[in-house]
Order: sequence, then C-alpha cells, then structure tokens
Amino acid sequence: MGTHCVIGYFLTTIQFRDFFLWVKSLSEYSGFRDCISLSERQMDESFDIELVSRYLVFTMCDDGVLGSIDELGSFLTDNMVEHAKNNSFDTDAVGSSFKRVFDYLSQTLGDNSFKKFDLVKDKYLGATLISVFEVVASGLGYAVLEGFSLPDPEEFKRLHKNILDNPDIIRAIKPGVRASTRLPQTVKYGRGLFANES
Repeated sequence: MGTHCVIGYFLTTIQFRDFFLWVKSLSEYSGFRDCISLSERQMDESFDIELVSRYLVFTMCDDGVLGSIDELGSFLTDNMVEHAKNNSFDTDAVGSSFKRVFDYLSQTLGDNSFKKFDLVKDKYLGATLISVFEVVASGLGYAVLEGFSLPDPEEFKRLHKNILDNPDIIRAIKPGVRASTRLPQTVKYGRGLFANES
C-alpha cells in the first residue's frame, strides 16, 4: 500500500468529503505552492495533498507513536480518518496555522524550503526532500500550534542550511531506513529546532 492511499480513501468515502475538500484547499494555498518543487508525475499522483496530510499528522501526533509506525501509508490514513471523525478538530485554527507557516516559508526561502543546501557549493540543489519537509514543515507547524513564535528569518535560514549536516538526521535518512526509524528523528529534530524542545 503506497503512502498516497490516504487520498484514495477520502475520495471514495462520502462521509469525509468535506474534510477532504478542506485538505485539498490547503494543498492549493499559494504559500504552500510557492514552497514545494514537485515533478509532473508527483502532481498527477496528488503528492501535494499527501504532503498536506503528512503536515497535519506529524504536527499533531505524540512523539511516542512515531516509533511504532509499521506501514506509513496506513499510519497516515488512520490518523487522517481520526482527524476527520473528530468533531472537536478545529479546521479553522489548524488551517490558519498552516497558512501562517507556509506564508512564512514562502517569504523566507520560497521553493528552497525543502531542498538540500550544499555547504560546499553554497547553494540549494534538487527537488523537495521529504526528510527536510518532515523537519521543517512539521517542526514549524508544531511550534505554531504550541504557541511559539516563528523564528527570526535570518536565524531560520542559518538553521535550515545545516539540517542535513546533522549526524542523527544523516543516519536517519539513509536509503533503506524504515519510516519508524526516520520519523522519530526528523520530526523530533524539527520540534527541537523551532519549539525549543529537547
């Protein structure tokens, strides 16, 4: 089961149609679009909507559950269904925090927000990296939801350039590393950077 299964689930479940349309509207938000660099194939496969789903799940989940992930697609789907079923889930507040985070990213780094910074070449390279998205988007989103201020833009840029130079992150994102190993590192690292948590 691929990680985009969450999209198919919501598309075929009338009960959650309004929630899915809300998620889709976030994926079309201009600030978000300014920050992602996806291939035509990724867009055709609705990877933009999956990124929003990852944001929503990883900004609000407890640290402890990340290490228990077996299959990432099922984990995302199950958590999104829980959000959709939750009558107290505040789409206005969560949507507002999402827009605040991506407006900030759009203004500070734009489409470099989730790319690798090459310290030798002194520039950003490549396309959107899911590991950088997990650190940056979920870290900032968590910080905002917890009441922290967004970081000073220049300090944020300095921190951002060194994300993939961190030994723990380097080990966590090696090829073949399971999501259950990677996510506790990337998500917790982002929370530590932007919400001052250890």
